[in-house]
Amino acid sequence: MSLPYEDGNKNRFWSQAVKSPLENNQNIAIENLLDFIDEDSVVSSAGSCFAQHIGNNLINRKFSFLLSKFSDDRLESFGLGNIYTTKQLRQWLEFCNRQRDWSEETNYKDEHDRYFDYLIPHRKAVSTLKELEDNRDKIATEFLKNLQKSDVFIFTCGLTETWQTINEEVLASAPGTSFGLFDPQKHKFINLSFEEVLDDLKEIERLIYFINPEIKFIYTVSPVPLTATAESEHILIANNFSKALLRAAVGTHVKLSKNANYFPSYELITHNTVGDWRFEKNLRSVSDAGVEFVMRHGFNEHEKQKSLKSTKVTTESSQEIYCEEQKLETFNRVQSSNQNDSNLFLIGDSHMGKIAEAMKRMNKPFHGGQIMNGSGFSDNKFLLSSDKIFEPAEDEKSKFIWEKTFNSLQEQNGDAVIYTNIGFQTHRTISAMMKHFGTPFLSVQNISDYFSEYYTNTLTLLSELCNFGAVSLIEDPCISIFLDQNESPEGLNPKLLRMNFLIYCEYMKKISEVIECKYFSPYHIIFPIIFQEKGELSALLSKDVIHASDAYYQKLALLITADQAT
Repeated sequence: MSLPYEDGNKNRFWSQAVKSPLENNQNIAIENLLDFIDEDSVVSSAGSCFAQHIGNNLINRKFSFLLSKFSDDRLESFGLGNIYTTKQLRQWLEFCNRQRDWSEETNYKDEHDRYFDYLIPHRKAVSTLKELEDNRDKIATEFLKNLQKSDVFIFTCGLTETWQTINEEVLASAPGTSFGLFDPQKHKFINLSFEEVLDDLKEIERLIYFINPEIKFIYTVSPVPLTATAESEHILIANNFSKALLRAAVGTHVKLSKNANYFPSYELITHNTVGDWRFEKNLRSVSDAGVEFVMRHGFNEHEKQKSLKSTKVTTESSQEIYCEEQKLETFNRVQSSNQNDSNLFLIGDSHMGKIAEAMKRMNKPFHGGQIMNGSGFSDNKFLLSSDKIFEPAEDEKSKFIWEKTFNSLQEQNGDAVIYTNIGFQTHRTISAMMKHFGTPFLSVQNISDYFSEYYTNTLTLLSELCNFGAVSLIEDPCISIFLDQNESPEGLNPKLLRMNFLIYCEYMKKISEVIECKYFSPYHIIFPIIFQEKGELSALLSKDVIHASDAYYQKLALLITADQAT
């Protein structure tokens, strides 16, 4: 008699289904969205902010994704903005099916007699109540039409916490947060229970089937944490309670539903991963550092971690994993892409890979991207070559990427437009230079001496690139301005890193003058723009400590496109 797990299915075992693919930079073998969506499917989606990523990726992959004419620049199908809770979606469906009316508590009239809509807070204020109600009716009409057109409906569940009126009408956000006034006599906080979410999901399907009996459902749970909680407990605890409840309810509903599937956005972001200091190498056993971290909180001890150095090693390991993933994206793109006649080339490390992703989203043709990891250039993992400028020695993927890129570069006959950050691996080189010279204060001469001793191949490489067209040397974003002591390389003082970054840039500007290429310092332009748009410093950064945010690289791609056109 065989045991329950002896059926040959590797996906049942953590070591084979999670640990092994992560260590080998492979995708985890889960069902993907294309298992549920045909090429000719018409798709609509609703949900929290993470839902827009699904819409964006469907559009980029040429799927038929329905966009609301009331969504402005948002990638959504129904013009309601973020639908965070199951209760919110259920009530809108009831309104669309003429099973619900909204009370006057769902709107707000200010001292200038302007009407604001608590149900659709991203819509502009209107001058009459009738205009507000007409807006809702128009959105409801479109809501019905888009559901009728849809073959597949994707719903991303975001929260369980919400605010409602005394009539139990769910509001999109708490009154007073963006407009209006909070009145405890009119507004109250609720945190949906498992049973309520499960009942909402069942009713959502029933209401949508009434509109379109042939539609299929895909559910997912947003991995984005709560911004704030109205519960009395710590946000960390409140967030995990909310997400666990949502995940359990959605999973239970999908098992009960006859026409629904689940896509694990939440799991893919929140799983244990290689380099996570909280776990041993098997990614299951909690590490000594993880146990110490928990116990320090459990017994109210606030001393610093014993080994900052060991923490940094883990951070660098995580960064390299991220860079490997970025390089894998370049490898897959180069391997599958057809030839194009663009003269635009991106050549460098993972920063260039991020720019390449942004270019791809813009449908802007180009060649290259991430050729090697940052460590590949900073640790001289390449050989100069008379045939093709240099030969990557990092791995076979890098060799393949560069060979394809260089072949396209040769075809330009000296008319290529090249953007590169080779020589700008500052998250590694600056700390190495400070150690080498035994000083916290680098000078331009220090950096020049270090390049003369260790990076002559890098300088030769940059000079040789100039023989193939117009080269722009792109300064990396100065991430050190946002770092604290624990996030800095080797635990170095972030203020010193910032100061030495500026000195480093002075040297690189001199190099650009010597080899007669353009010097491009974009973060001074882009950071203020993103902060003005988003109002948060966190919108400028990636979760690691060496890259900026996707928004940064998207705007940088636009700058490069504009720069290339001049």
